[in-house]
Amino acid sequence: MATQNEWYTVLCGTCSYILPERYQELTPIGQDAFSAVIRATDTFHDWYTLDKVIKRRKPFPEDHIRQIIYSIVRGLKFIHSAGVIHRDIKPANIRIDEQSNITVSIVSMSKLRYFT
Repeated sequence: MATQNEWYTVLCGTCSYILPERYQELTPIGQDAFSAVIRATDTFHDWYTLDKVIKRRKPFPEDHIRQIIYSIVRGLKFIHSAGVIHRDIKPANIRIDEQSNITVSIVSMSKLRYFT
C-alpha cells in the first residue's frame, strides 16, 4: 500500500486524479458525456487473475476466502472514496499474487462519480 508521500495529482481534462506513484503510464484517451477517460497502467509482475487461480487450485479454505473478500471490499472502498464506481466486478478483474495480495483492476467499465 502506498504511503502518503507516494501519491501525486494528475490533471486530465477538467478532472484531477490522485494516484500512486507506482503507475507507470497515465494516458488521456478522451472524454465522454460524464467524465474523462484515462488509462492507467500498473506493473503486475507475478500477478494472476482470481478466475484463473480459482480454476487451477483446490477449493480455498474458509479463512482464506474471508481474507480475499475483505481485501476486495477494502479495495472497492478505496476506489469509491476516490469517486470512481467500478461497474464490472468479477474474478477476471481481481488480481492476486503469490502472497495473496489483492488488487482490484479498474477497467473501462469504471465511471467517475463526481468531478474534483
